[in-house]
Amino acid sequence: MRRVAILVLALLSLVSCTIPVLRSDLLDQGIRDVSMTQLAGSPQLYKGKLFILGGRIVSISLTETGSVIEAVHIPADSAGYFKETQTTTGRYLALYPSELGVLDSMLYNAGRLITLAGEFTQLRPGRIGEKEYAFPCFVVRQIYLWPEGQTTRGFPSAFFSTGFGVGRW
Repeated sequence: MRRVAILVLALLSLVSCTIPVLRSDLLDQGIRDVSMTQLAGSPQLYKGKLFILGGRIVSISLTETGSVIEAVHIPADSAGYFKETQTTTGRYLALYPSELGVLDSMLYNAGRLITLAGEFTQLRPGRIGEKEYAFPCFVVRQIYLWPEGQTTRGFPSAFFSTGFGVGRW
């Protein structure tokens, strides 16, 4: 019985391990603790710096230079997973260069969640509805499209069962 308990604990610890969603060298270098508002207030301090950003896609468009994603910023942790928050610090634009390929708008569509490593380049004037807005712009080095329904560490619907049960199906 003791061996079974040890085995179960070992398996549970393996399942609960966090697997990074981006390359570890990018996660180690990237800035995660700066809001889009802070960045827009002092863009010269961050030009050329690598950021780790979570986000919910608002729109995607294809341009001559690549795929451009507009996203609502969601802070990411050290493994690229979303931090628990009910607020946003703004929006950003992310350019996925055409040299890397094309992000298909059927997959990268409005509402989908992403985590990316991107280099800050500039602020670009734009609009959110009727309001003028300065979008922080990033060139994507790596991007992760979250499976629908999964936003946390582990599996979206993990459960444990012994295989025994009583009752009707």
